[in-house]
Amino acid sequence: MTWISDNKTVIIFDAPSVLPKQTFHKADCVHFKVFGTVTEVPDQCFFDYKFLETLELPDSITKIGNSIIEKTLIKSFHVPLNCKSIHSAGSFDWTFTLEEFTISQESNYFSVIDGVLYDKAVKILMCYPSGRKSPVYTVPYGVVSFQTASSNCISRLKRFIIPQTVTDGSNILFNCTVPDIEIIIYRFPWQGKNTFPTGSNAFQSMTNYGRDNLTFITSEYYSEYYEFNSTVRLFGLNNRKSIRYSDSFFSLLTTIKTVDVSKSFVSVLTTGFSNSPNAVINIEKESTRLPNHCFYHISISYMLVFILI
Repeated sequence: MTWISDNKTVIIFDAPSVLPKQTFHKADCVHFKVFGTVTEVPDQCFFDYKFLETLELPDSITKIGNSIIEKTLIKSFHVPLNCKSIHSAGSFDWTFTLEEFTISQESNYFSVIDGVLYDKAVKILMCYPSGRKSPVYTVPYGVVSFQTASSNCISRLKRFIIPQTVTDGSNILFNCTVPDIEIIIYRFPWQGKNTFPTGSNAFQSMTNYGRDNLTFITSEYYSEYYEFNSTVRLFGLNNRKSIRYSDSFFSLLTTIKTVDVSKSFVSVLTTGFSNSPNAVINIEKESTRLPNHCFYHISISYMLVFILI
């Protein structure tokens, strides 16, 4: 084990297969690098490294324990290529600075979308970074459930939008630290509120917050926002046509560049994008810029109207 005082870095060159819980230079380490053929990071391995900003782990790691970066200053965590197991109770909980995950596209076990960690098939939201800066997040259509502690210590998110495909809300807002967070849950007309069950983990540690605080929207469309390219996607479901879009859930965003609208829509209320006045509307590979949030598009086969009221 080596200590480099100039940049306050700890380096382990030949770690054992199970990395021991670390204490070396715990009071002043800023960077930590691990090399070798280590395969497992145990529970709370880097607990209370109060000044730790970066952690580099080898791709040989296959298993990550519980709360490994608790009480650190890490902002970005790179998931090792061969990692196939993270702790069921949360490997990245009790940290307040984490803004993003990164991962190789060659990983066979996990996916990262806009810095948020999912299982490979994007069916389970594994961990939403506690310090992610965006005020709005749309869970991708197709996600079914949330891992325990997936929302642990979230501090900046103001609006959390959930698609019709989620059928298990038992871990929703587990140890979330935003007391007035707005949860929007889309349901198909035939689903009803009971298709989004919540359990004992839901809303844990949130005072005066519960199922009654959830907002349910019945619709046959969904919308997704992708921060990496500042794009909103509006799309119909179940071959539904003639949809009128009137949601205003993206009004908190100021950086939307593009709104992609499927042909399922006949009108879009633009107040939902009012704080992104330079957004470009794309309609089936055509586009028009928003002048004063009120505009229209005409094609040979149909008219899509954008309305401000």
